Amino acid sequence: MVIDTHAILRGCSFFSRLDDNAIALLAAMSVPRKFERGQTIIRPEEDSPGMFIVATGQVRIYALSPAGKEHVLHLAGPAQTFLEVAVMGNFAAPAFCEALEDTQAIMLPAGEFRRALGSNHGLCLQILASMSMWVRHLVGLLEDIVLRDAAGRVARYLLTESDAQGDTIELPSLK
Repeated sequence: MVIDTHAILRGCSFFSRLDDNAIALLAAMSVPRKFERGQTIIRPEEDSPGMFIVATGQVRIYALSPAGKEHVLHLAGPAQTFLEVAVMGNFAAPAFCEALEDTQAIMLPAGEFRRALGSNHGLCLQILASMSMWVRHLVGLLEDIVLRDAAGRVARYLLTESDAQGDTIELPSLK
């Protein structure tokens, strides 16, 4: 399968505020990547090679407690990103990233992406707006955890997904 980088970037909510010139710039630097089911993409404290956008498949981002218990932080499916904050902040990966199924993605190489942000004021402002939306999303998740019990969180999730998916809701899973 050939990956249409423009379509993947355009369909990704993280890049929804980017104009056509910015999308073209990112598409030109993108590198297609394939991961097999169960493949560890990166481990905590490793330097991130870049920011990833999932084309097909699913990636689990998780951390291990000192006792060895896994805590899933995020499931990245098609049109979703991972390692974006590590790349933009220029710090090591904060968690494990593992392909839950055969996955195709595009990678925006860390150095090239940061150079583009440093030299392209418009791109930088557009990415900043996208980061603001991501922070807003995370604040919503935090509010859910703090202000709602488990039943309330499940009910809110089901209501949100029923609006997006219709009558049948497909729940995320670790498969």
